[in-house]
Amino acid sequence: MFQKSKENTTCELYTEMNRLLKMYAGNVLKKEVILAAGDNLKNLNLDSSSQVSDEHLGIGNDTWACIAELEEELDPKPFYKAVRIFYLATINKMLKKFPFGDSFFKDLEILRPSKASSFSSDTVISLAKKFPQLDLCDSKSLDCLKEEFLDFTLSPTDLPSIVMYDACDRTKKECAGSFWLEVGNMKTLAGQGFLSYSG
Repeated sequence: MFQKSKENTTCELYTEMNRLLKMYAGNVLKKEVILAAGDNLKNLNLDSSSQVSDEHLGIGNDTWACIAELEEELDPKPFYKAVRIFYLATINKMLKKFPFGDSFFKDLEILRPSKASSFSSDTVISLAKKFPQLDLCDSKSLDCLKEEFLDFTLSPTDLPSIVMYDACDRTKKECAGSFWLEVGNMKTLAGQGFLSYSG
């Protein structure tokens, strides 16, 4: 169940979906409208009163410079309208295609080492039930998985440290795969795998 690859970003899918939509929305919608939607981006208000003025559309400095040069010769309003149509169509497509309402992707953030202990054992149980091939769906296995997760969240001093790596977007990211691999190799005093039911 846990990740095995150092740069596996499965646990970041939900965050990245949100970030990408907000990035596009920020080019055409007012910042306070995006912030008001919070984590529930399905409720993003796209009407004209929520949109930025033409002068604040996200079209890039080179485009603004070109408009400034041509503004006396050409009316930029049709261009601004086309930009709005593009961004709103892109946002609507993302809202339809991305699984924002599915808790599964949000629950996968449990795989981020720094966030794992902030989740409840119900999240672990819910995820385990979504992967019947793990053979953890009987009540005894689910009880053991719940106990192991409680042990994991209540014993943070025994856990390996979180290693960071430089991601391709020049940010520091957690090495989730190597963290979970180390956790999976840990043993209890009885010699049993620390997370024997989780992977």
